Amino acid sequence: MAKLWLFRLSFPLVGRFPSAFYVITWLVGSLIWCVLPKLRQQVNSNLNPVYGSNPHKKLGVGAEVVRNIARYYVDLAAMPYRDFKKFNRTSVTFSKNSSLYFNQLMQEKSVIIMSGHIGNPE
Repeated sequence: MAKLWLFRLSFPLVGRFPSAFYVITWLVGSLIWCVLPKLRQQVNSNLNPVYGSNPHKKLGVGAEVVRNIARYYVDLAAMPYRDFKKFNRTSVTFSKNSSLYFNQLMQEKSVIIMSGHIGNPE
């Protein structure tokens, strides 16, 4: 409940100044990664199919996963204040030859396919 109130109170400020809060969320995400061992274990377990038995690679990627989750909340707060016409012109890129990239990924036998979206997280 406290998280919800904190989010509601900070929403307008975070939404208007997202670039400053991306830095803060990087620090918060790193702190969360260091302080919560159960979360570390869960994230590393989810990364096993991708990185297998390489624990050093999983640690770096796992920390980045938690940081990205923290950044997601800044994105959520910034959506009502974002100029989407400018955002689409400057920040969105599409692959011209996605079939070539897909074939290259298929040869590695482990594939992660991601998509970015603007809208509700659900």
